[in-house]
Amino acid sequence: VSPLQVSNERIRANNNLVGLVIDDPVRKVATIVHTRWVVTMEDIVHELVHLAHQNWMTHEDVNKETKRVMRIIRRPKT
Repeated sequence: VSPLQVSNERIRANNNLVGLVIDDPVRKVATIVHTRWVVTMEDIVHELVHLAHQNWMTHEDVNKETKRVMRIIRRPKT
């Protein structure tokens, strides 16, 4: 995917994309596609939440779960 193929709500090209192409929804197999040079751990977790909860209707639900999982990942180890 080229950044020139990615547009925002205002149809402005040259935006960043981190997204998911679901290869097998039953087995929950997918490919993460992106146009950024660096993909963060949070980007990956966010896309995995999309994969795990394909039936969630709002992106807000996905964002909340991503934040919850990131808090667990970043929790100091004792």
